[in-house]
Amino acid sequence: GSANDVAVAWRTALNAYLAKLHCPHRLLEAGCAANVTKADAQASRRAVVEWLLAHAIAIQYTDDAAANDDAAERVMARHAAAHADAASVAAAERRRIDFDDAALRTSIDQLAAALCMPPPTADDDRRAVLRACVQRIEHTYGSLST
Repeated sequence: GSANDVAVAWRTALNAYLAKLHCPHRLLEAGCAANVTKADAQASRRAVVEWLLAHAIAIQYTDDAAANDDAAERVMARHAAAHADAASVAAAERRRIDFDDAALRTSIDQLAAALCMPPPTADDDRRAVLRACVQRIEHTYGSLST
């Protein structure tokens, strides 16, 4: 009677749920359909449980992957923002360099002398001298940007 009705209703509901999930397996019960053996019923239970577990893991992985992708994008955005900020700070620092400062002019002159370059005159633009120093270094030792 009623226990069998509950089992049939449960199996029917489970199989409907499996169909909605596009599960390729259905729960079989021995004796309920022609040619369904006890071994077939056990194999169907195992297949359904394994598929449901794999499906649940796949869903969890997908959820985690989406969350991890979002986190990775946030980290990359923060890194890009920090890098952009650092680049803009460096650009601002370059703009603030006072090439008329006596100590800086002396340092650039000393660098030029260390690189065996002709000594700059008092009228030489120290930016140009510094660029020439960089070119000499890159020519001799390779690019500074790598």
